[in-house]
Amino acid sequence: MHSPANTIVLSLKDAFREMRYSVRREAGLIDKTLDTLGGDLRAKATSFLPLSETPVLRLTDAVFGRLEKAATLAFAPELSTTAYPYLKPVSAFVMPLEGRRKLADADFVQAQYRFARDVLHELGVENLLLSEQAVETARQMLQARHAELLACISDRPAEALPPTERSARIRFCAAIAHALNAARPIRRLDLPMGKEPSRHLLLSPNLYCFTLTALATAIVSITPLGPDTGLADVVEAANTVVDVRFSRFSAAMGSRDPVGALTREFKAVLPYLP
Repeated sequence: MHSPANTIVLSLKDAFREMRYSVRREAGLIDKTLDTLGGDLRAKATSFLPLSETPVLRLTDAVFGRLEKAATLAFAPELSTTAYPYLKPVSAFVMPLEGRRKLADADFVQAQYRFARDVLHELGVENLLLSEQAVETARQMLQARHAELLACISDRPAEALPPTERSARIRFCAAIAHALNAARPIRRLDLPMGKEPSRHLLLSPNLYCFTLTALATAIVSITPLGPDTGLADVVEAANTVVDVRFSRFSAAMGSRDPVGALTREFKAVLPYLP
């Protein structure tokens, strides 16, 4: 069970993020205005001391970044700065408890939140509002509806999986995609700047992002990665597949049995990934 203290921390962090998103958006508009005014002044003056780049936006990040970091450190520290440190096999989030297996609540919520955040930033989204409470809602859904799959997931490495557990891991990753899409953690995002975004991402950000992260999780859950394959390669491969086959994933998500349909879609592409 998620403790009241942890629920309060999640609420606090989401509140800081919502304030930061709103202020950051306004700050960007202010900075564009200041830059325009500065350009006019430079054109009319022989010497002009320019403002630092995006001063209001930087101030906003400094203030709200510190507040969010303080709330985050009260819950759990960030991992290293290596690429996608939160992409892990599903077995990393399953733990024994009183004779059964369950999702490790805090570890799962933090990893899914931070992995999605990193993926969205890499896709060019610079300002977004992502709810950690919604990720916790998805975790509770997974725990309640898919206990039989959790019971099948062991600590075995990918190269030692029997066919039944391999299938269970793929299906559970499909269930993760479905639960996160249903919970809608991505509340708002600004259009990517400097990159051409996938139209599918803009059309259905939750479906796109969490199908991508779930497929990447499925890859590392069942596939031993070679020495020349990094986690960034896994994410890139998953992103390419989701973008190309988005209509199929979308149809699966909207079907009568979304987890079963997504499982079939995952199984069709996993032998060729990463």
